[in-house]
Amino acid sequence: MIGFPKSTFTKTVMLSPATSIACGLIYGYLAYQSFLEPEILEAFSSGAKQSLSSLTKGFSYETTVAVGWAHFIAMDLLAGRYIYFDGLKNDFITRHSLVLTLFFGPLGVVSHVLTRGIVGLTRSGKVEDILESGLKSE
Repeated sequence: MIGFPKSTFTKTVMLSPATSIACGLIYGYLAYQSFLEPEILEAFSSGAKQSLSSLTKGFSYETTVAVGWAHFIAMDLLAGRYIYFDGLKNDFITRHSLVLTLFFGPLGVVSHVLTRGIVGLTRSGKVEDILESGLKSE
């Protein structure tokens, strides 16, 4: 999406549900593995109230960090797909927002919203959000 946004290969991979399914299966497998380790479950269970100390203890295990990493990658990919397809539909560059999404998640989405706002101002408001257009009945 960052290096070759208009290539057929990139579009095919991003349109394929297999990409999201693979991320989900990897996450599910890692989450299952973490549930097999009683010390991880114990680390997260601090009664009815979660605290930063119980989260810190829970994330001190490699398996839990792997689950968190898979979660971040899947969510970054979901946000990245939105940014990518929105930029393609409206014909503006999204590389900077995609890089920010990869490394800083929500800051990439903020960057994209600001970018599309600036593009909208320079094009007299002719930028359509792909999420909004998907909700409109034809």
